Amino acid sequence: MYSLLKKREVFAPSIRSGTILAITGFALLLMFSCGDAETDSENESESADTTAVTNANDAELNDLGLGGLPQVEIPDGYELLSEAVGDLDGDGIDEKAIAFNTPREGEMGFERELRIYSELDGLWSLWITAVGPVLSSESGGMMGDPFEKLEIHKGQLELFHFGGSADKWSYSHAFEHLDGNWELTNATLSFFRNCDYSETYTYDLANGTGYHSKHTESCTENGEKIESILVLEEVLNLDMDRSAPLLEDFIPGATEVILLNSDEPYFY
Repeated sequence: MYSLLKKREVFAPSIRSGTILAITGFALLLMFSCGDAETDSENESESADTTAVTNANDAELNDLGLGGLPQVEIPDGYELLSEAVGDLDGDGIDEKAIAFNTPREGEMGFERELRIYSELDGLWSLWITAVGPVLSSESGGMMGDPFEKLEIHKGQLELFHFGGSADKWSYSHAFEHLDGNWELTNATLSFFRNCDYSETYTYDLANGTGYHSKHTESCTENGEKIESILVLEEVLNLDMDRSAPLLEDFIPGATEVILLNSDEPYFY
């Protein structure tokens, strides 16, 4: 109580003048409060407008496909399995590659198509179609559909497959646009049975070299690998006078490799 009276003696010479100041202060406070409320309302309105514009932009972007162009029209009965965008011909402009499941059914399930599109007047224009590089839907044996994905990396189109049963296999193949053709440039094929063996073939077609290795494996009763022993390794020399396999004619795991230093059958 003393401190309150003391403050009034210093800052308010009389009770009347103190009352006037108090009323004036309250009026000013009310004025500022109204102003703040209006400002908050305006900010909320601006925020709502900004959010609406952002959502509209997002919705517009969602209508665009990979690469910023409109989506490729999917043919009737087709299903898009995997797609990727990247520069495949070195001109600084992206292309698009798509693996489709088709309604065409054969001995190994539904046939697949690989299509590559280039940009033309702001739209995707079909460049090339290939049947074979993407394996059919039941080509993976007991593992089912063998196709995993496609990617575009450093100017190359890469395809990945996996299948088998107790004995499993894994393929990766890379194609590049060279001298007007889509040529196989690299391949890795692996075959393995857990806790038994693993075997790998790698091919570098640009340099005409390959490598083949085989390991035996042993595991604990719980299936944990405890040992891997190299039992075979060999360098493979490819016949550079033979043209590289072309995308249009390629079937993973079934395209023969022509070697200089072996008569054994090898396949990409």
